[in-house]
Amino acid sequence: MSDKVSNVNTGVTSGRQDDKRDGRKPPQKGPWKVKKRQKLCYICRKPGHLQKDCPCTGAFRSMVNMLTQDLPAGQRLRAGPGPSRRRRIASRAAINGAEQQQQQQQEEQQQEEQQQEEQQQQEEQQQQAEQQQQQQNESDLPDRTKESWADQMDEDENSKDLD
Repeated sequence: MSDKVSNVNTGVTSGRQDDKRDGRKPPQKGPWKVKKRQKLCYICRKPGHLQKDCPCTGAFRSMVNMLTQDLPAGQRLRAGPGPSRRRRIASRAAINGAEQQQQQQQEEQQQEEQQQEEQQQQEEQQQQAEQQQQQQNESDLPDRTKESWADQMDEDENSKDLD
């Protein structure tokens, strides 16, 4: 046999020498070498492919293409430096102040709504109390049924006759 094991289809040769025993594979160094750690892709950190074959590169390529396009005259290639620390602190304070104002307004609106609901409930209670008083007043008056009206009419006629 030859000194090196070769893969005829790919043309890749390994540095291992053939075992002198015919028809056998070269000996492994140990059981921990049986499963080799697969190399990971540098982009997506997954085994099974390398950086140039990564399926995630399509998104990266489109982003790179977008960034490397020729810009019209007068436009900046990249954004300028951010605001200074003082401006950032001031803007945070302004944002926080606006948020506090919004919270106060919401609380005031809730309080107003609660007051309106309480007023409506009080008005309803007053109306119910008035209705109950009217019902009591009506029940205190003598009931004028048809018979009592008839008796009164008879009395009126009798009084006219006497006159």
